[in-house]
Amino acid sequence: MRAHLDLETTRGRCAKTVTRAAPFPVGQDTVVALFYDSTPAALRSGAIAWPGKATVTFSDALACVRRRA
Repeated sequence: MRAHLDLETTRGRCAKTVTRAAPFPVGQDTVVALFYDSTPAALRSGAIAWPGKATVTFSDALACVRRRA
C-alpha cells in the first residue's frame, strides 16, 4: 500500500512519532475493507486460490479495490 500511495516509512524512534503515524495504516485497512464490502459480488473475482485457503485474504481485497479504482 505504501508503494501504491508513494509514502515513506517513519524514521522517528520516539513515542510521539509512532503514535502519530500508527493510525494511518489502520485507517487504510478500514477503507480497503469498506470498499471491498461495497463491491458487488460479481466484481469480486481474481482471488488466488491455494490449498488451505478458506476465505478471502486482505491482499485479495486490496487487489479487487485497486482494479475497481
